[in-house]
Amino acid sequence: MNDDTTTAGKSGETRSAAGRNVTTVSRESGPGSGPSMDSCIDACSECHRLCLATAAQGLRAGGGLAEAAHISALLDCAAICATSADLLTRSSPLHPRSCALCAEACRVCAESCRQHADVDLRRCIEVCERCEASCASMAMQMNH
Repeated sequence: MNDDTTTAGKSGETRSAAGRNVTTVSRESGPGSGPSMDSCIDACSECHRLCLATAAQGLRAGGGLAEAAHISALLDCAAICATSADLLTRSSPLHPRSCALCAEACRVCAESCRQHADVDLRRCIEVCERCEASCASMAMQMNH
């Protein structure tokens, strides 16, 4: 039997097959308290994937879509989104600060995408704005 196998207990505890108790953290928010950690992780993960794909597409297309500042904004956003999703996934005490930075990177990325008259960037703007809102809310929620 694998020592990493777990079984759920009643009070938020998990018991591993090796008999160790591991306390789990609720990943859902209460009513009116903003997004859940899981929804923020999902927003960060989607933004990470889309910003990477958009950067690759911009480099292939060339021209203004391949400008260094635009590609940098996309890659910065993708990197901090991935980091925030990782920190949120493991309930790191650093995740509120990461989420605050992620919200800023998403805002900068959406602004960069708005500067280009490319229809394909609309989705990137929408996803960045959704991630920005989720991360800003998560950062505020966890700092209170």
